[in-house]
Amino acid sequence: MLNSQMPVATAKRSRSARRIFEATASVSFGDGTRHPCWILDISEGGARLNIGGRRDFPDFFTLRVTSTGAGSRSCKLVWHKGNEIGVRFVQPS
Repeated sequence: MLNSQMPVATAKRSRSARRIFEATASVSFGDGTRHPCWILDISEGGARLNIGGRRDFPDFFTLRVTSTGAGSRSCKLVWHKGNEIGVRFVQPS
């Protein structure tokens, strides 16, 4: 019953284990523009990104891993604090 002793916010944030990834990437928006970013950590369900100084992010965009050529994932913006954002991976519609 370890989860019953954890604060609710912590239990929700740890649905899947995150691992440090540290890769360069870019995000693509619906209008075709791209913005560079860095993947700080990643899990099966989402990632934490450093987006530099950009402050305006749409709710949905595509994350493209550029340093490994691993492909792309559709993302939903979950939180934004300073230079970092949290995203959840979603199925394209």
